[in-house]
Amino acid sequence: MARVVDITQRLRTEPVFFVLDGREYRLNDDKNTVLAAMKAVQDGGDGDTEGMDEALALFLGEGPAREVAEGLSFAGYNALFTSVMAEVTQTPYEEAEARFQQERQGG
Repeated sequence: MARVVDITQRLRTEPVFFVLDGREYRLNDDKNTVLAAMKAVQDGGDGDTEGMDEALALFLGEGPAREVAEGLSFAGYNALFTSVMAEVTQTPYEEAEARFQQERQGG
């Protein structure tokens, strides 16, 4: 007899938002966007934020990405980026933060 597995509950269909300073920003977390953002980060140069900037623009749109990143410290920018990546990949923040630190250290 055939086995049927219903994955409906595992699929996130509602839009994803995050709040920063009281403003809501919608994240584009569709598959193609996430894959393009991950590629942008991988292809980005060492020691700069070019790939991260491109990824945030893909997730938020050009204008909102510039708006949320403007005036942030580097640590704040890293926290923003990690938060967005954790949300779109449905990964706990702490796990995403550990993964990104490991990747930055060449691991």
